[in-house]
Amino acid sequence: MYKIVLDSDGFIKLVKAKILFGALRGFKLVIPQEVFEEVVTEGKKGMHQDAFTAEKLVKENIVALYGNEKQKSGTGVDERLGKGELAAKQAFTELRAAAVLSDDKQFIALMLQEGTPFLLPADFIVLLAKSKELSKDAAKKMLENLKPFIDDGQYARAGKELEA
Repeated sequence: MYKIVLDSDGFIKLVKAKILFGALRGFKLVIPQEVFEEVVTEGKKGMHQDAFTAEKLVKENIVALYGNEKQKSGTGVDERLGKGELAAKQAFTELRAAAVLSDDKQFIALMLQEGTPFLLPADFIVLLAKSKELSKDAAKKMLENLKPFIDDGQYARAGKELEA
């Protein structure tokens, strides 16, 4: 089973895509406590429906909550990143995860620079289809749900990969 750590952007995008979280057998999705606070706690204050859906996924242990120690300020902290990204980076290392799922451009740039494996939300949908976790039709529907929230290039590339 592959552990994938989600940052806030990645978690929200998967919720918006309506990923069939319960059907994922080969992947364990994990969010750090800081991501839960950003997505669920803050999102519920703003009455964002996605926050309630995200909370349910965590309560039902479909998405695992990782209660790592808070990121310490000082050494190794990148000022360009938020609490959720820093916590996801730390969780990735501590859990020896396979990848981080994010759509945050600054975080992705840092992961590229450091050689950290990462997935974009659209890439994850393609991966689910290619690994037979989802049918191609289900993956195409989820990609369509995600379209308003991702870059046109990401959408087009993922669509082509699903057609291949």
